[in-house]
Parts: sequence; structure tokens; C-alpha cells
Amino acid sequence: MTKLNYRRGDILFREGDPSDFVGRIISGDVEVAREHEGETVVLGSAHSGEFIGEMGVIEGRPRSATVRAIDDVELELIGKEDFLKLVSTDSDTALQLLSRLSERLRTADSLLTEAHVQGGDSSEQEVRGAVLPDIMIYAASDGLSEQISGDGILVSKLPFVVGRAPDQKESEHEMASRSADVDLRLENEKPYRLSRMHFLIQGLGEGKYAVRDLGSALGTEVNGQFLGTNFAHDIQEFNNGDNQVVAGGNASLFVFNVVVRGT
Repeated sequence: MTKLNYRRGDILFREGDPSDFVGRIISGDVEVAREHEGETVVLGSAHSGEFIGEMGVIEGRPRSATVRAIDDVELELIGKEDFLKLVSTDSDTALQLLSRLSERLRTADSLLTEAHVQGGDSSEQEVRGAVLPDIMIYAASDGLSEQISGDGILVSKLPFVVGRAPDQKESEHEMASRSADVDLRLENEKPYRLSRMHFLIQGLGEGKYAVRDLGSALGTEVNGQFLGTNFAHDIQEFNNGDNQVVAGGNASLFVFNVVVRGT
């Protein structure tokens, strides 16, 4: 394993590069960005102790984002084969990756469960609705306030999916198939910041609730924690009270205040 040093502004790897190594940040912070519909969108940051590029190695896919040093960064470079060996021998690393993959499986399971409930009898929905806490979604940016009134939106079911409304230029089949499971559909003109199914709000049990990124193109930020394909986690638990959710990277107009008041 090799250790490398980067100065502020240096590129660690670029979107589209082969995923032939994993980096573990020893010190410093890095910025994660994607080219999206003709513009560079900063998705968030990663910090010391975190892996970068591990999912591309695991899945055998090219880099999905560009990583740049925010300040001086020391990086442990782990080759693909060495990383796979590390996973098999280091229980902490294995647990971290298994947790990540488990989060993705739970995402799929949540959506499948919701589809089953929607297709089932209404009594199950009524029972589930009866135990919901008071969760309200408010606009926290000027652009979003044009679509969400000051009274906010009550989360009336779980999971509750937020995503982009279909484009009028798309076919009826595309419009129906891609938005049928979206509970809050928001308009977004190109260059799109919001994905079709961007994030969902779900219950975790024991009176706890969370946001889960749904593999969106540009990720989700919850109370300063970055979620999505290019980060270590897909899910972040809500605080009781006010929570800030940003969908679509830095400078996105999709900034929400989600208020959780408990059961």
C-alpha cells in the first residue's frame, strides 16, 4: 500500500477513470463533483478516515465522480486486489462495506414493500398511517417556495418518495413508468438537479425516521451528512425537530426543512 500527498486543488481521480484503486483519506478533506448536463456540480465532501472510490472497485465500474483536494491531503492508495484482500481479513473494513451494501438492499426492499402496500387492501395503509409522527416538509429556498406553500406538506404515508415531475416532452409511457411511485413531484428545468426518484423518508422503528438517497445522480445532504453513490452512506437519521435536506448538490434550489415532532 502506498501513501500519496496532494496539495489543494489537485485531482485524486476523475469521473470516467478506471476504478483500479481505493483511497483511504489519512488527513485532509476532498471535494466530490460530477459533470451533469453541461455543468460541474459539487456533490459534497469526504474526510479523514473515509474510503473514496470503493464502490467502483467492488462493482467493477468506472469512477462516477471527480475527487479534488480541498486542502493538503494524505491518501493511502490501495490497489484493487489488495483492497479485496483487506476486506477478507479486516473485520472493520468488511463490516463497513457490508453495511453499505445492506443499506442499498434495504432501499430496494422499502420500495418493493411500498409497491405491495399500494396494491393491497386499504386497511394496512390506514394502520400504518395511524402511527405516523407529525412530519412536515417546508421549502427552505426561494426557488422551492414557488412549489411548496408556506403551510408545508404533511408526510401522510411511509415511505414517502420525493422526485422530479416528468418532462412534457417525454412519452406517456415514460411519464407513467418513472413517476408512479413518487409522492411529492417537483418541477425542475434543465440542467436537472432532481432525479426521478431522488430520496425517500422512511421509518426506522422505535420512533426513529430517516432520509434515504435512492441512487440519485447528484446525491442528497441531510444536516451536513452527504448521502449517495459517491459517499459512504445512503441513509441518515433525522433529528427530532428541524432538519435540513438538500437534494442535487451545491447551490441546488431543492433545499427543504423537514420538521419531525415525534408520535
